[in-house]
Amino acid sequence: MFSADGEYIDFKHAVLLEGPVEAWLCDVERAMRYTLKEILKDCRVALKKMNNRRDKWVKEWPGQLVITSSQIQWTTDVTKALMTAKDLGDRKPLRNIKKKQISILRKYSDSIRGNLTKIVRLKVVAVVTVEVHARDVIDKLFRISCMDPVAFDWLSQLRLYWDKVTSEL
Repeated sequence: MFSADGEYIDFKHAVLLEGPVEAWLCDVERAMRYTLKEILKDCRVALKKMNNRRDKWVKEWPGQLVITSSQIQWTTDVTKALMTAKDLGDRKPLRNIKKKQISILRKYSDSIRGNLTKIVRLKVVAVVTVEVHARDVIDKLFRISCMDPVAFDWLSQLRLYWDKVTSEL
């Protein structure tokens, strides 16, 4: 599979292109979904291992999967921070997650200033855009003293969850 940015991903399994186009085109779509799902799993594992070296992690994985993994991790982190804040009755967990988000953005900022290929630069810029929005959401939650994972201000945000039981997004 080729992206518009020039990234390439191999299918996990070959697809036989025989018979009616309606049939094998559905097979291609299934193979694409399966491949991307499997790579997303691996990308998420790599993110957890390389959380402090995200600038390196971005270079090793496809752009859309980097953004998706990052958003899943952000949703998980903020949800946990909100639950902890609610239990403690204190905004400190949100302050900590905000500091973490700022640290992530600094590392990406340093990375952008370096010598990057066109594809990697596009990926980093796209991730930074998403991460800046994530930082702004955390900042808003902190400012309004939101400390509940079921508060409207949190629920109204676009959140991505990974279902560990079914391995589905």
